[in-house]
Amino acid sequence: MPTVNKTMRILLVNPLWTWDAIPPVNLAELAGYIRSHGFPQVFLLDLNYELRNEIDADSIITKSIGLINSLKPDIVGLTCNTIHVPFCAELCKEYKKISKIPIVLGGLHPTFRARRMFDLTGANYIVR
Repeated sequence: MPTVNKTMRILLVNPLWTWDAIPPVNLAELAGYIRSHGFPQVFLLDLNYELRNEIDADSIITKSIGLINSLKPDIVGLTCNTIHVPFCAELCKEYKKISKIPIVLGGLHPTFRARRMFDLTGANYIVR
């Protein structure tokens, strides 16, 4: 387990699954909770918003990784419900190829299928 560092940059990512403007309220609430426990550098990245005009499926993962890296996180948290699994699996696998930054998965699907999600994504941690 990584050393707890209250100055670490924590990035919470809402994975791509729709182009509708649906705010990631769950991640906003989690960010507030994390900040209230002494971690002031919590950031949200909503890939649905950031990639809303993107139609090239081949570049979506690459652009997602670029957006993540632009925020210089020390740890990446990724919410993952069942609808997100294909995108999250691909994003995690590709990100792990270029980065040693820990990935934490949360959400309904990892909660109930933790072992399978470790196998699919290579994530470092799963929060249930």
